[in-house]
Amino acid sequence: MKKTLIWLFVTIAAISLMFILAFWGINSLNSSRSQLDEEEMDRIIVRNRQALFSLHMRFDNNSGYSTFDVLSVMVFDPKFDDIVFVETWQEGLGANLDESTIVAWPTPYTYGVLQHLNNDLREREINWSDYDLVYPITMQDVIFNWGLVHEVFLMYDAPAPGLYDFLYEQFRETHQSYLEEIAATRRERGIPEPVRWRPPWEE
Repeated sequence: MKKTLIWLFVTIAAISLMFILAFWGINSLNSSRSQLDEEEMDRIIVRNRQALFSLHMRFDNNSGYSTFDVLSVMVFDPKFDDIVFVETWQEGLGANLDESTIVAWPTPYTYGVLQHLNNDLREREINWSDYDLVYPITMQDVIFNWGLVHEVFLMYDAPAPGLYDFLYEQFRETHQSYLEEIAATRRERGIPEPVRWRPPWEE
């Protein structure tokens, strides 16, 4: 009888311990999943901010679509889940990255947007140390400190109506020369020409 009680006690203790460990394991797993979800959400937010900045600055890219709007491309084409900025289209076409990564680079229009931004900010009272930037903003800032530049862009110089139409007209010839040069390089390297991006509702 005494042995039976001892074994019963041991069995109950073991089962209780199993439940405690299982409960602790589930909580730990949920906590890990929650942390992973938060990290993934942070990554998606940064990626989408990059894509929006790329649109505002009129970057070109290697997505295979002829569009400045890489945010829409990434939303509707699930194979893309990351974006990186480089300084030149030569570097962008030569980038050896995973095919899920969009590589974006400045175009002649980008230099026009930057010129407009600096002209507009010249007379403004901005404490540049708050943004870890100095005036004038450079193209290197645009590439390597894009988050800070975009913050200034949205705070002080959201694109005015008609700005991009004006830039398209002003930089039309320069941009056309850029398109011809990059198209020739694509042909030499056997890289397909980008197709016009069409959202699913236009197809």
